[in-house]
Amino acid sequence: KTSGSQFWEEFLMSEEDVLCWTFPKASSALWGVYKSRIWHLDIICINDLANKKKISDLGNSNFS
Repeated sequence: KTSGSQFWEEFLMSEEDVLCWTFPKASSALWGVYKSRIWHLDIICINDLANKKKISDLGNSNFS
């Protein structure tokens, strides 16, 4: 029998291990490129949302 922590370590492999196991090497090499592009897209979207919130906050404030 394996202890609970060992079971979870084996069951919950890192994302990279799963992808390397699932896809051929050429595909897994390209996955790093797509993964970084997705990361940059997330940052751009978050910045856009933050900027829109700042602009809407300025429009709602009273400058008296």
